[in-house]
Amino acid sequence: MELRQLQYVVAVADSLSFTRAAERCHVVQSALSHQIQRLEAELDTRLFERTSRSVRITPAGELLVAYARRILATVGEARGELDALAGLERGELAVGATQTAERVLDVIALFGVFHRQHSGIKLASISGPASELVEAVRIGSLDLALVAANAGTSASSAGRDGLEWQLLVAQEPLVAVVGHEHRLAKRERVRLAELARSGSFVEFRAGTGLRSTVDDAFEAIGVVRPVILELGRISDMVRFASHGLATALVPLTFAQETPAGAAPYTTLRLIDEVAMSVSAVRRSGRPSPALRAFLAVLGDAMAGRR
Repeated sequence: MELRQLQYVVAVADSLSFTRAAERCHVVQSALSHQIQRLEAELDTRLFERTSRSVRITPAGELLVAYARRILATVGEARGELDALAGLERGELAVGATQTAERVLDVIALFGVFHRQHSGIKLASISGPASELVEAVRIGSLDLALVAANAGTSASSAGRDGLEWQLLVAQEPLVAVVGHEHRLAKRERVRLAELARSGSFVEFRAGTGLRSTVDDAFEAIGVVRPVILELGRISDMVRFASHGLATALVPLTFAQETPAGAAPYTTLRLIDEVAMSVSAVRRSGRPSPALRAFLAVLGDAMAGRR
């Protein structure tokens, strides 16, 4: 029984999908499936029931997952203590960020500062939806998640599910991006209802903080907007809207820098004042030396924003 096998089992149990579990663990699906099959053969028991349409965890799988979570948490603590013993001359740090958090916080610049100060720490970074990153922190495959969420949702979740949330940016406003020929393009500020009446929308993919924020905003005013396309990159939403094909609602930071391939476009402020917040999420308790050092870099950067 190997640690990576336990990580794979937990990932499949959480997502009930071998595909999504492989994405979370950053391996190809065939490798993940092979390792779980090896573990099932070693234990002489089925951990998951698989069909062409679904994955279901067996009672034996549920029992193993409970132990696996404790083992992985203990290994994480042991690594932290060993890193503390070695100071910050070696160690690993895994940080995840949503697209909005990555842009608002300039995460690449943060990594650069951290690496110059602590070159012995091996950095790993992933991007993804807030829900997946937070879950990765909870199960121990990420040390820190920088996530964006609806600014109207309280981030006072300290201690819930063993996680601590630190609010970094309280308000990152959403704006509407439209092509210059859009009938509202000469306006400076518009209402969501006006946008909904004026044409179709290109949206971020479902299950993300940005999509939930936009969905909630339209639901709050009782308006259904026509959506013609979902995309996985916010910068592509801006490009799509710039060519007059639809309206995109994006965080302000994405509209301030014209992406490659975009046509000239207009940025409209929202009278409805829809916004997102950005938070740092980590497991409760004393952080590892590497994480403490990164949080210090993050804190300095946030102080510089004020």
